[in-house]
Amino acid sequence: MKRFLKLIAMGAVIASSALISSCATQTPQKRIVEFPHLFEKLPHEHKGLVSRGEIKKGMTKDAVYLAWGTPDKSVELFKNNVKSTRWEYYTDKPHFSNRVYGSVGLGYSDTGCRYSSRPFYSGYGGYGGYGGYGGYNGVGIGTGVNYAKELSASVLFRKNLVSEWQVER
Repeated sequence: MKRFLKLIAMGAVIASSALISSCATQTPQKRIVEFPHLFEKLPHEHKGLVSRGEIKKGMTKDAVYLAWGTPDKSVELFKNNVKSTRWEYYTDKPHFSNRVYGSVGLGYSDTGCRYSSRPFYSGYGGYGGYGGYGGYNGVGIGTGVNYAKELSASVLFRKNLVSEWQVER
């Protein structure tokens, strides 16, 4: 029963985290509404692409910002006497792991005494508190999820215009 409640609690935490992060997500439409002066300066052809979150060779940095948002990293490059800028976008990718765990609660005393001669009762494993009779005993299998930032897209600007880009699929 305790394990079932832990799974429900973990699910609630994951669901609330996803909801919070989705509320903070910006879309091209939100950026267009927030910065209408940038959108109005774009050529008609670029406006349609930006509205769909797409980019194209020859677009300005403003157009890419409206389509994809603020980059996570900006890198200045200088090659063959030409200055370039690369914007990089990262996503949190989940990395799953499995583990086996177990313990035997031996506690400080099997009489329920801990540091003194007075017995006590505790919610941590029954009579004897952290151990004693019924301390943290058991074996289990669990899964873990860790998140790592991974490059998902990058855009290269030469003379402040898109010259190339890549998107991880």
